[in-house]
Amino acid sequence: MIGSERVPSVLWGVVGLITAVSVAETAVRVITETPAVLATPEYLVSFGVTLPFAVGIAYGAHFLRTEPFPAERNPRILRWCIAATVIWLVINLTTVATLGFTSPLVVVAWIRGTTAFGVAVGLVVGIMEARAVTQAVAAEQARLQAEHTAHQRDLVDYVNSLLRHEVLNGINVIVGHAELLSEADGDHARHVDPILRRSDEIQSVVREVRTAVESVDTDADPQPTDLATVVSEEVQKARDLDPEVTVELSVPDGVSVYGAGTVGLVVGNLLSNAVEHGGDTPHVRLSANVDETHARLRVADDGPGIDSTVREGLFERPESGTGDHGYGLYLVAVLCRQIDGDVRLAENSSDGTVFEVTLRRADTDDAADAVSTESDHARTSVS
Repeated sequence: MIGSERVPSVLWGVVGLITAVSVAETAVRVITETPAVLATPEYLVSFGVTLPFAVGIAYGAHFLRTEPFPAERNPRILRWCIAATVIWLVINLTTVATLGFTSPLVVVAWIRGTTAFGVAVGLVVGIMEARAVTQAVAAEQARLQAEHTAHQRDLVDYVNSLLRHEVLNGINVIVGHAELLSEADGDHARHVDPILRRSDEIQSVVREVRTAVESVDTDADPQPTDLATVVSEEVQKARDLDPEVTVELSVPDGVSVYGAGTVGLVVGNLLSNAVEHGGDTPHVRLSANVDETHARLRVADDGPGIDSTVREGLFERPESGTGDHGYGLYLVAVLCRQIDGDVRLAENSSDGTVFEVTLRRADTDDAADAVSTESDHARTSVS
């Protein structure tokens, strides 16, 4: 198989071969016939047909060296040249045999002209196809970029909606109760609980907003991070926020995944979701299994499960004001897309739910060792 970079040289070689045959043919004619043969219509037409196509092949060879499309398409262009030449040679040799030319020089002239024509036509067709494919690829890339831009705009719009409806409405409630509290002369305790409750809700919304903004700012080329370290850090945060939470952790050491700065947001949101929808004393189980290309992290809670009415749109953008599962899981799905990962509801029953996140491994060269020693290096704790 001829390499992509050698195709222009092959075409230059064809031009050189046609030139050499033409010179040799001319010399033979002059020696065997007479110099006057160079002025005959037959000779002039023969070379008049060959010359433009030979020049075209030379230009095409030069064009391929500075082509605006990938050089990997050059071998296919060469195959077009060969196919067109073979087809045209078969057609013309059939014509030569039918007409019964007896002069070898006439046959050589026909083959020379036919080769130049076939290679030139194949070159034109091949370049046109390569250009069309390149334009189609560029159009597809532009479409994907447009979809990505639209997705980013949708996310920013979601953040604006979240701030406008959730934060502002919550602040209004806080301000109203604070005013009542400041004006009351009697028992103020009944106003304290609403203030604290709405304050907690606003803090939750602010965390979601920060997560959304961080997901927009995430680098398009995710960097590696150690999965066990990230999970441990997020588990510790969850324990700090709610000491009543019991977390059972089993994640292998030495597994690196793509998504530094993002994996923690994913795990943190799933942990918050598990704690929020767990039992009176939430019990969360985090475990991971790995193969040569991916790590799959499972987050299980002991809650009542997810109602079938909300299961279908669980990871879709929630309407403003909807509460259960909506904000965090939507952002988890967004974040997973940012790092070429995936999240799904793996199990759902009255005994709890299990969410599974699939992440690309960044240590695939050592994946076999990591898988074989997973049981020896698993980090397991219950608290």
